Formats: sequence, structure tokens, C-alpha cells
Amino acid sequence: MASLVFKITYKKNDFLILSPSELIEGYLYGIPLCAKNGQELTQETIKQKIQTAQAEVEKFLYIKFGRQIVYDNVDFIRDEWGGWGFLKCHYPVREALRMDGFINTTQQIQYPMEWVSVTNNGGLNNPSEEYRFERNLHIVPSGSTSTATTNAVIFSGITPHLGFMGLANIPNYWKVQYCTGFTVPPPDLYDLVAKLAAIQLLAILGDILFGVGTTSQSLSLDGLSQSTSLARNGQGGLFGGRIKQYADEIRNKLPQLKNNYIGISFGVL
Repeated sequence: MASLVFKITYKKNDFLILSPSELIEGYLYGIPLCAKNGQELTQETIKQKIQTAQAEVEKFLYIKFGRQIVYDNVDFIRDEWGGWGFLKCHYPVREALRMDGFINTTQQIQYPMEWVSVTNNGGLNNPSEEYRFERNLHIVPSGSTSTATTNAVIFSGITPHLGFMGLANIPNYWKVQYCTGFTVPPPDLYDLVAKLAAIQLLAILGDILFGVGTTSQSLSLDGLSQSTSLARNGQGGLFGGRIKQYADEIRNKLPQLKNNYIGISFGVL
């Protein structure tokens, strides 16, 4: 019996929020992507700069761009838990999957997921606002704790909290599993990652386009001479003006992004 064999080239999902072609079209338009000898900048180099910029934004804002499952360790803080009934995770929470209490490696308590609620300041029916999830998990008891096993708090041991009831803080008490990440990248974060990656590429292209270290060119013919400076705006590079524009826009936008995605942190001394 005859058969056909097909071979395809593919790559796994690497969670890039924009492609090299999108970066070139939107932020490097009109920039020659080649060296003096005509060798073009490779797609892999552009992709690597996007990955670097994206990782920096994730670390700065404590977020994950791609949809993924996160296993988080959270401290037990009595004032937050007793006064407000919530715990604060490290990343925005789309959906809670598991919430257990541990003292060292010994499990103390497990809460049913029917009790756990997540705050969404956007709207699930509005894709442009779906990324506005908070980092807090709230416990709201529901159902019967005596008849339904799925709606019951499960304790481990006879006296699971003996000796710890008076503590204001228990390090790494909560072991939380939840889904985080974006379905559609927020426009402001998309713009931030693109500009950070573009700055790296513009710095490279500004050095190699007319030769490494070349800051000016001159031409003389039959008594006529012309000199052209390649270091524009005192920035030390051919594309210094655009680099400065992107850097200033990023600098002005960072405080607002930090407030929007991290929030205001405060404590009592």
C-alpha cells in the first residue's frame, strides 16, 4: 500500500509578543538592516533582542507574557489574612488551581477552589481589557462544609497550627498554583518591549552600517570637497536621534507602567 511522508520545519511556542517582521515594520522602518559589505542582520539576531527586552520587562514588572501555570510560594501574613482575607501572589492571577498551607514540608491545610476568588478589573467579554487581573487571592466560603467533600477544608494532622497561631508571619507557608499571562499583549507593554529591542538593534546598526568606528565621511573631487558627520545629535551613533527618542519615551512611561501593573507597595514601621 502506497504512503506519503511529509516533513515540516517548526519551532515551539517561545512566547514572543511580536515577531521580527513586526519590529522592523513598526519601529525600524527605513533603517537599512545590513553592514557595509551588504551582509544583512539575521532574523535570529532580531529575535534574540526581542527575547532580551521581553525578559527585562517581565522582571521589572513581575509579569509573564505567555499563558502558563505558575507554582508560587507566598508568606502567611496575619494582618492581611485576618483583616482582609487575602494573600498576595507574585504574578497576576487569571485562575487559581490549588491553594495549600505548608509548614516547611508538612502540609497543614488545603482549601477548595470553589472558595477562592480572583479580582478582574477589566472584563472577560472585552479582549482589550482582559489583561487587568490582580495579584490577590480571596477566600469566600461557599457551599456546605459537612456534606460535600469538594467544598470542605482539608486539615492534615490533629493540631495542624499548634505553636504557630500567634505568629504574625510564616515564611513560604502558602503553596499556590495558578494560571497567569496574557492572551492578547497589552498595547503599552507591546510598545515598551518593541522600543527596548529597537534601541539595541539601532545601536548595532549605527556602528556597522558605514564601518565600525566610522564617525564621518569626506569626498574630494577637482577642488570640491564634502564632509558628512555620521554621529548625529551628539549621541555617538548614526541613529542617535531615534535612540534618544525611544529612550525618552520609555523613561517617561515607566513610572505609570509600574503603578498600573505592580501597584503601590506600602508598609507600617
